[in-house]
Amino acid sequence: MKKLILLFFSFTLIHSAIAATSSSLVFDGSGDYVTCGNDASIQLTGNITVEAWVKAAGTGYGGLASKLVHEASREGYELAINANLTISFLVGQNNTNWNQATSSVGVTYDTWTHVAGTYDGSNIRVYINGTLRGTTAYSNGIIDSGNPLTLGSRGTGNYLTGSLDEVRIWNVVRSETQINDNKDIELTGSESGLVAYYKMNDGSGSTLTDNSTNSNTGTLMGDTYWGDDSLPVELTSFTAASTTEGVELRWTTENEIDNLGFVLERAANKNGPWQEIASFNTHNALVGQGTISQTTNYTFIDNSIEFGSNYFYKLSDVNINGTVTTLSTLNVNLTENTTVPNKTELYNAYPNPFNPETSISYYLDKDTNVSLSIYNILGVKIKDIFTGTQSAGNHNFKWNGTDQNGTNLPSGVYILQLQTLNANHYQNIILLK
Repeated sequence: MKKLILLFFSFTLIHSAIAATSSSLVFDGSGDYVTCGNDASIQLTGNITVEAWVKAAGTGYGGLASKLVHEASREGYELAINANLTISFLVGQNNTNWNQATSSVGVTYDTWTHVAGTYDGSNIRVYINGTLRGTTAYSNGIIDSGNPLTLGSRGTGNYLTGSLDEVRIWNVVRSETQINDNKDIELTGSESGLVAYYKMNDGSGSTLTDNSTNSNTGTLMGDTYWGDDSLPVELTSFTAASTTEGVELRWTTENEIDNLGFVLERAANKNGPWQEIASFNTHNALVGQGTISQTTNYTFIDNSIEFGSNYFYKLSDVNINGTVTTLSTLNVNLTENTTVPNKTELYNAYPNPFNPETSISYYLDKDTNVSLSIYNILGVKIKDIFTGTQSAGNHNFKWNGTDQNGTNLPSGVYILQLQTLNANHYQNIILLK
């Protein structure tokens, strides 16, 4: 049996969980918007990135996040949706020195879509679902309009008909990779360059919290209201790891709404063509949790790979209405190592720290008696996970943080022991509640 060495470029993100009260803001296209003030932190005249999740419920022009004076002097910046559902990002300094980039494709009506715009002093770019969809050269810069930042409108006009969630404004240019890899992830709010961040988890009241380190608090105007039609799945990690069986793909969600399950696709190139390798219809491990507001871990092993190949993996979810949402992609490069495993190995538990459960995997070099146990930091055994004879190869168990009697254990450090006839293997694992 040949062992795989996996070299990969992917994200492993540890962020705070999406709150169970995750919500969005709904705008009816007639006088609804949020005003967020005109603090110096959002008076951006250099590098800029604006991001948002939008769900279009109408076909008129609407500002998503705007500090633009358009007709009068075209100063400022604005991320907007057009009547044909394409996305535009506008920047300018006066009526003759301004420009915009518009996406070559539109968003899907009544479907959550991530959109973003960037400006680096030379080019305006617009992205849909993490993919570059439009570029326009422009080097004349931005002058601040003096207008307050508004969400769901351009000032007191050009109102959005639809919903907004996870609005982010940066004073740096985010790359296509950064936008794509983080669009489904809840940020901490202290990321470098993040000047305004609206998670929209308030859920009630007339105030919108700025979750960045600034205080660009928003005030709901008109009939803007809180909706519970938030993003269907909140992903906190999507990673790949090498095993003797193939590429092990792992992902963790912190919140699922009406989620039927997941679809995994693979391609040789970033832009496809994509081939489905597993889905909730064919593999029980990919079945979703419906609606849940706690951590869920998923694992799938792709054993139909070839040595020396480069792969891209795409993870999507499907809701009860059949809507498919792409969550993330990662790139995996495989090389071959002809070294044959010659000893038993205890792999790193995943996730670690964990809540509510962690996956424990190990490789046995031959048939042997095995004892897999959990001890507390005083050395007292609190649970036997497995005791018996196992064949050579890979084995996997899950531990849900309970003792031998099924009682939930408190947060803390626990010791995992894998004992065979020839050796003992130990690992610290952390239970967090």
